[in-house]
Amino acid sequence: MNGDLTMDYLALASGAVYLIVSLIVSIAALMMTCWVMSNISSKRFHLNNGLKNRSISNAICFVGYILAMTIMMKNSMSSGITYLQAFIHADDPQFADVLISMGLIGLQFLVSFVLSILSLIISLEIYSRITAELDEIAEIENGNIAVALVFTAVIISTATFLAPGIEMVTSTIVPLTIH
Repeated sequence: MNGDLTMDYLALASGAVYLIVSLIVSIAALMMTCWVMSNISSKRFHLNNGLKNRSISNAICFVGYILAMTIMMKNSMSSGITYLQAFIHADDPQFADVLISMGLIGLQFLVSFVLSILSLIISLEIYSRITAELDEIAEIENGNIAVALVFTAVIISTATFLAPGIEMVTSTIVPLTIH
């Protein structure tokens, strides 16, 4: 019976660690996405000004960026968190191993974030060149909700297609076996 209770405590500890790490990763990703997209896109697309002025079209696009980053980063982070959980479930978990796995999660997060941002920026630039007859950014800035909805659909669709590739790249950061 003691063995069953021990397993329950390990599952509880593992779940708590997963929850805490996921919370930290999601907050960091959200903050970094908002900061990067506000600063990078500010040359052409004034997200913060639009939000301050209650622009629905800007808000729609901002939501698209946040959802896209979530789609692209969520699965790519799971292998690192699973790796950390494996160390917690090990017979004799070593603190150094846990720190190493936390470092791998941090590295995986940064690589995933950079790849996600770059992929999104490049793909949206290509989309804008393909639809050269329509200046999406100017239309969104002018409050064109129809263009904002289509642009956001492009953002989210692109993220959905890019996510598996980003996951493949970032999963190589985490060792396949646990020693």
